[in-house]
Amino acid sequence: MIGVRDDATGTKASGFTDGLPGDASVTTNTATWEYTYDKNGNLTKDWNKLIGGITYNHLNLPVSVGFSQTQGDAPVNYIKYTYTASGTKLKKAAENNVLGTTTNTYYFSNFEYGNDKTLMYIHTGEGRVRYTVGTYVYDYYLKDHLGNTREVFTDEDGNSTPEVVQADNYYPFGMRFGQANTVNIAGKTTQYLYNGKELQEDFNLDWYDYGARFYDPALGRWSVIDNKAEKYMSTSPYTYALNNPILFLDPDGNDVKVSTTQNKDGSTTVTFNVTMGVRNSTSGLSNSFVMNRANSVKSQIESSYSGYNSKTNTHYVTNVTFSKDETKYVLNFVNDVDSDNYWAVGTHTNGHNTSENEMQVLLESKDGGTDANQTEAETTRTGAHEYGHTLSLEHGGVEGSVLPNATTPNLMNQSENTTSTDINTKQLSKAQGNVSTNMANEKAGEQKRENAIEQLNQAGGIY
Repeated sequence: MIGVRDDATGTKASGFTDGLPGDASVTTNTATWEYTYDKNGNLTKDWNKLIGGITYNHLNLPVSVGFSQTQGDAPVNYIKYTYTASGTKLKKAAENNVLGTTTNTYYFSNFEYGNDKTLMYIHTGEGRVRYTVGTYVYDYYLKDHLGNTREVFTDEDGNSTPEVVQADNYYPFGMRFGQANTVNIAGKTTQYLYNGKELQEDFNLDWYDYGARFYDPALGRWSVIDNKAEKYMSTSPYTYALNNPILFLDPDGNDVKVSTTQNKDGSTTVTFNVTMGVRNSTSGLSNSFVMNRANSVKSQIESSYSGYNSKTNTHYVTNVTFSKDETKYVLNFVNDVDSDNYWAVGTHTNGHNTSENEMQVLLESKDGGTDANQTEAETTRTGAHEYGHTLSLEHGGVEGSVLPNATTPNLMNQSENTTSTDINTKQLSKAQGNVSTNMANEKAGEQKRENAIEQLNQAGGIY
């Protein structure tokens, strides 16, 4: 994107401001470009925000955001960031060189320190502990299903009557609106808002820091490309949450993952967001035919692995997105399947996987056996069955059916019923636990790598 033209008139209290006159559709004259990028695809200028230059480190994280006084001029004021070698933010310095002032913020885990290095906030799962007048008070956040902070309330005066000190409304992509009609008490507000991420308000930057990337809610775009862009070939690497912020979450700007959210009615929603590569390993079937079958498998997976557990008040939702990536959850269509390997594979397939994270589905048989020319119904059911194995589900499982009239044998019990597409809530709950464990193990592994890099860095090594 090189420009945005906004023909809206009138005073806009918040949101996008079209700060550069002229027709942004002109692509031949670089002087009219409102947005420019470096060779890595990182945004370097945004004249609508008077950003005259951004520099990045080796992780494509901004280390200096420069603000100009007038469009086209060199930057005067700066926001400068300091990180660890692995990208964890340690410090933010807002340098106002016009006024000759610098405001520093220091970060260490859940602790946030002010300009004089006084501990200002301790962030918790429910809100924060806030420093005020020589003591600390508790602030609590009321959040919606996307983790957006909607209200902040506290009992600072100790009269057992909570006081609302901040209220916020959001458009789907995170931009706030109607702020003039909401509560915002100076000195008590929080910057941890959309998705619970910190809003960078210095010099009207208005970006959210997600950790791996910075996000502009007025545009619904990231400032740099996705580190895992190859997983989402059909989507721009600058778009947020696959352009569907109501359905998907992006916890750190790196990937769309499984999410668990608490709803206002007290229920829980567990969402399995699956990225699946499609491979045509047949001899003669067209790619379009295979993709038609792949879309049928997608629909069956989304249907079978969604439901409601009344005992635990938990909703389960599954969404499948196809990409050209062939490293995770590959749906592989084949002519023949070795009976010793079965049709399924997955990270935890209990001993009969042929390749990690892969799901094989038979379309034709070279030997003309009973499985030759598998029907679409058989293909879709097989694909959904094999997806269950990637979630560590074994054959069987009969308790707590999701569907009202489900037969006892279900999708994961081939030998007893070859037509059922039902998955019960006991299996969904087990799958949720398996995925959570895998994510925790993955995070622990990432932390070990970060610790190793940090130790090397402290020892003066090269990283």
